[in-house]
Amino acid sequence: MKSNIKRVVALIGVIIIGVGIITTLALAIAGSPLFIYFLGGCILLPIVLWLAIWFTGLLTNKKTIASFRSAEMDETMRQADIIRDKLEEDAKGTGSDEEASNEKSGEASDKENE
Repeated sequence: MKSNIKRVVALIGVIIIGVGIITTLALAIAGSPLFIYFLGGCILLPIVLWLAIWFTGLLTNKKTIASFRSAEMDETMRQADIIRDKLEEDAKGTGSDEEASNEKSGEASDKENE
């Protein structure tokens, strides 16, 4: 039942946008001063609808067609976090070894310079 309501609302939205585009075209051909207002409406209406869908998904914490991140992107981000954590652990574990080797190489180059 909920799916049917969504379909009806979507169909009404498509009809409204279609009528707006046809009206804008007719006003442009007729040279009416109302053309600019309908053109603005044809540009702004889809943007406002997208923002409403995006904000609704943000408030309900659900993925919508206007969401920025897909499930594939979430998985990629999880994998990147795992790799970053491993690299940070490796850097912490080998940090003291690197400092010791740098000191040794510095002492060796000092002896060579003398």
